[in-house]
Amino acid sequence: MTLHPILYWFGIYMAIGLVILVIARLLAALNRRAGPSISWVREMMEAIEVTNCGSSRWQQVAEKLLLPTLVWLFWPFAMALIMQSQSFAANRSNKPDPQAALSCQRQHLVRIVSPEAVESVAKTIDPRGRVPDLPFGHLNPGWRELLADRQIGDTLWYFEIPGAKRGYALVQSGKVRSEFVFEWD
Repeated sequence: MTLHPILYWFGIYMAIGLVILVIARLLAALNRRAGPSISWVREMMEAIEVTNCGSSRWQQVAEKLLLPTLVWLFWPFAMALIMQSQSFAANRSNKPDPQAALSCQRQHLVRIVSPEAVESVAKTIDPRGRVPDLPFGHLNPGWRELLADRQIGDTLWYFEIPGAKRGYALVQSGKVRSEFVFEWD
């Protein structure tokens, strides 16, 4: 007598689930004995132990019988969730920092400028008088902060990040130390 193909595959499904359940229980037992090395696992186990100290008979039956049975029946979903969380964590760690793309780098430096030359061309003319008669208008405090941040050995550079921003940067030993942005694209 041959088994129906659905029963055959269901048997394989249940056997794999049983193997996974046994392995998970063994790992959990080993983890309890050795003490978890990951802090959030330790905290979760402590929280579970605190909630179980006054547990009723129903909660004990659910923990010992119902939960393993549900894991046994629905193990592919648990495996899919574990694999998805692992791939999500790996993808998140491989993404470049978006802030780095907007930071002034050495390749964005265009030319060395002097503060006096910058201030002479950065005057804002407003016929209505709403903008202060200072270099860069309302942005003048940022410009002054950049100038106050200058140290011995710094050079002032004009920079452009294509498609992002333009401004001035303080550079020392080939590294950008500070920047002042006056225009965003």
